[in-house]
Amino acid sequence: MKKNNKVIWIAWERHRRTLEIADFLNIDPVIFEDKLPRLIRHTLNVFKTLAIIQRRKPKVLIVQNPSIVLTFIACLLHPVYRYALIVDSHNAGIIPESHLLKKLGFLYRYFQRNANVMVVTNDALAQIVEKNSGNPFILPDRIPQPHATEKIRLKGRYNIAYICTFKRDEPFQEVIEAVRSLDSDVVVYITGNHKYCPPHIFTNMTDNIVLTGFLSEEEYWNLLSSVDLIIDLTLRENCLVCGAYEAVTLECPMILSDTKALKSHFSKGVIFTRSGVTAIVDAVKKGLAQQAELRREISALKRELIDKWNVTGKQLKDYIYQEENCSL
Repeated sequence: MKKNNKVIWIAWERHRRTLEIADFLNIDPVIFEDKLPRLIRHTLNVFKTLAIIQRRKPKVLIVQNPSIVLTFIACLLHPVYRYALIVDSHNAGIIPESHLLKKLGFLYRYFQRNANVMVVTNDALAQIVEKNSGNPFILPDRIPQPHATEKIRLKGRYNIAYICTFKRDEPFQEVIEAVRSLDSDVVVYITGNHKYCPPHIFTNMTDNIVLTGFLSEEEYWNLLSSVDLIIDLTLRENCLVCGAYEAVTLECPMILSDTKALKSHFSKGVIFTRSGVTAIVDAVKKGLAQQAELRREISALKRELIDKWNVTGKQLKDYIYQEENCSL
């Protein structure tokens, strides 16, 4: 099917959510990414963004937020080029993560008022947008398309993948402490670049903890397809973690944080836990004991989420291509 040249999706970083939604919408996203220092990279991206908007003069512009710089440019040019502006806001695009960004609350409110549609992942974020006089549209992440995976031999009798980026909103220290309390035949593979983790966390490492480091896409999916449980925890109340969607794709039972947002969206095939060490240990034991039941549940959940997402995704697609008269 021919792509529409008058609908542009611009992002300043590669994210699976953007790729999956853009694929459904039949849009080739324009992604500016490189490894230059931040200031140089952002300066170049500003000029690249201005150039492509000027050249293509879109009827619909979709931007990924973060970046707030990209979103600011899109809002600033909104009245000049008169495009319909859709901002796909991740959790951090609505609720700032750092102390510095929290001081820029006025800017986030400006984004929400200025966009024609502010796409968010859940109802709690939509309420924030509404409060700031914006127009929210709730669209969770799309269940990732199935990947060709190859099961790999792992070292434990029971094997668990803990998806981690070692950021402040993850209780990774508690998870590591919990693993030390598990039987030695339960092996936990911790993904992510652990150079971002304070070194003292890894003192007295037990043999049932494996630090995988950063994995390629193929290695990552092979690992997830080979384990008995997937853990993805967050301290952010309104965050729908990416690992949960990946677990659903693979129909693998998972352990998630006991938050309202996660419990509402992932209602089957899950053991929910608080962030304390004892609670995590109990969740792992329960998850391993209920494997058969959890796998049946998550298979049903996968069908439900795909069907529901396709209906909501089509509503967004209709807005883009019908309301803005951009024929496919």
